[in-house]
Amino acid sequence: MRSQRILWLIVLLLTTSAVGTGCRSANGLPDPHAADSTYTLHLVEHGWHAGIMMRRSDIPSGAWPVLQDFPEARYIEVGWGDAGYYQAADPGVGKLLKAGLWPTSSVLHVATFRRGPTEVFGSRTIIRIPVTASEFEALLTFIRREHARDADGAVVPLGPGLYGRSRFYKATTRYHALNNCNTWAARALRAAGCPMAPGRAITVRALLAQARDCGPVVQERH
Repeated sequence: MRSQRILWLIVLLLTTSAVGTGCRSANGLPDPHAADSTYTLHLVEHGWHAGIMMRRSDIPSGAWPVLQDFPEARYIEVGWGDAGYYQAADPGVGKLLKAGLWPTSSVLHVATFRRGPTEVFGSRTIIRIPVTASEFEALLTFIRREHARDADGAVVPLGPGLYGRSRFYKATTRYHALNNCNTWAARALRAAGCPMAPGRAITVRALLAQARDCGPVVQERH
C-alpha cells in the first residue's frame, strides 16, 4: 500500500538513530532456553508488523480474561496497534499519518485458530521462541496490564478482528512513531526473557532480526 510506505519512510527519517543497524542473525545457534523450556511462543510476521502466537492450552484458567470469548481455540495470537488505523476497513492516509506522527489511543488484536502457526500463516516468516514457565507467566502479566478495564474491572471488547476468529480490545498504552506495533512486540518478548531492545525494533525487519537471537526461524516468508 503506497500510503503506508510513505508513512514508514517518514517514521524512519524521524527515528534513524533509534532504529540502529547491523542486527545479526542467529540462525543455527542453540535455543537459549532449550534445557528448561516448557512453553513455546511464535513470532509471526505480517508484512509491516508482527503478532505473538501461543497455545491456548498453555494459558492457565483466569490468566487472560479474553479466553472466555474463544472457547474452541487451540492457538491464540496477540498484536497491538493504533486504535483508529488498526480497526478501520479503509483507513486512508489521514489515519495513517495521525497514527504515526502523534500519540493516539490503541487496541489489542486477539485472533484464535484451530491450527498451528505454520499451517495458518504458510507464507510468513515465523520464529519459534522457547520460554520457561516463569517467562511465560511474565508475558501473560505484560499482556493483562495492556488491557484497558471498565468500571467493573472487565476487559473492553470493541468489535470483530481482521482474520481467524478474532476481536479487538481497548488497550492502555499510547501509540506513536517511537512506540508502535513492532516496539510493543519487542517489549512483550523482553518481558518473556528475550533480550530485545524495543528502541531498535521500529520496523518489523529490525524486530525479526533481534528475535532471531531468541530462537530458530521455522519458516521464511515467500
